[in-house]
Amino acid sequence: MTTITDFIGNLSAILWASVKLLFVISSNLNVYYLASSALVVGLFWLTRPAMRDRASSFIAYLLPARVFLHPSSLLDYKNYFVFMLLRAFYFGVMIVTGTAVASLVSELFTRLFGSAPFAAPMWLALAVITFVEFMLLELGYWVAHRLMHEIPLLWEFHKTHHAAEVMTPATAARVHPVDDILVGNASAVFGGFGLGLCTFLFGMDAHPLTLLEYNVVYYAYLLTFFHLRHSHIWIAFDGWLGHILHSPAHHQIHHSEAPRHAGKNLGYCLVCWDWAFGTLHVPTEQDRQSLSLGIGPEGAEYRTLSDLFLLPFWKAAMLFRPRRQIVHPAE
Repeated sequence: MTTITDFIGNLSAILWASVKLLFVISSNLNVYYLASSALVVGLFWLTRPAMRDRASSFIAYLLPARVFLHPSSLLDYKNYFVFMLLRAFYFGVMIVTGTAVASLVSELFTRLFGSAPFAAPMWLALAVITFVEFMLLELGYWVAHRLMHEIPLLWEFHKTHHAAEVMTPATAARVHPVDDILVGNASAVFGGFGLGLCTFLFGMDAHPLTLLEYNVVYYAYLLTFFHLRHSHIWIAFDGWLGHILHSPAHHQIHHSEAPRHAGKNLGYCLVCWDWAFGTLHVPTEQDRQSLSLGIGPEGAEYRTLSDLFLLPFWKAAMLFRPRRQIVHPAE
């Protein structure tokens, strides 16, 4: 009886922690960042007349019932708590830390080449490490994300995320644990490598500039456009900025069911790696007018929480099913 009581107590604590994360400043899903995102939308609303033409009021544009009460969104809200519950059990033990990778890389380079070769001013080291770590974190995410789209086995798990028919910030948590583990480890390895290399170059006291434990470049994105990536808000960057920064429209195109958009705009905050490796699609007005989200008719299979978490395992297993050979009768 004590074991059952303890289990229920632990379960309740984790669920309550999931609620509290919405109000913890260090969580990227908290309501304060959602509020700052709403302020960004308000700024665009005031400066872009085309936005005002699409709704009777700012609130109607920001929080349309057709999006936030859509069955896909309601499933996302329920999924948030299940996702956070599962993550509490697996994330800490299945994700390598960037700090551990950085330590190994720094020690390896030190053994191979000796002590830190550069005696740079701290401000310069700070700027370089902040930039390098951020760029390699982005590259790690891009690599993992491309693998999800190009390896059929991984795509079956990534479909959980792409099956969303509309998007709200809660859609960011519609991630299968297999995806979460892959992205977490890839980002840690790439970001840790960059941090370790910079520590070797500039010395053990060198570190990236952070705010609330986030790289400051990522933090700036978190306060502005991060939550708008998974939303109905069409804010598009074109020209040189559209080749560098991942706008909300870039990510909405990534979720498009149109074949021409498949596997495009794989970055997290940036699209420069997409530009470098040929997976960039800069948003256009034509894209906005014809945009339809999801994975087509197959998306109808993802209607419950068990579908989101269990169906990918079944679909992945089916990939290994022996194919029947069709024997044609002799003519």
